[in-house]
Amino acid sequence: MKLSGRNALRIAIVAAGPLANFILAAVSSGGTESQPLDLGGATSSAHAAGGGNIAKTIVGLAIVLAVIFGLRWAMKQYKSG
Repeated sequence: MKLSGRNALRIAIVAAGPLANFILAAVSSGGTESQPLDLGGATSSAHAAGGGNIAKTIVGLAIVLAVIFGLRWAMKQYKSG
């Protein structure tokens, strides 16, 4: 199925909408730079919880790469249409 340039651009904009909402929600979730960081007490399971942070980083990287390649694909479709 060949997409026209306008349709590819519309798809890219619609796909970017939820991502933009997610980013805005994360940014506006509260807190400021001058607010003290509550690290809680030292726990013995601090190293065990590190795996979740790595997984979140990998998932975030995958999302960013998907957006980049999706926009690349949409722009190719737009250029050829």
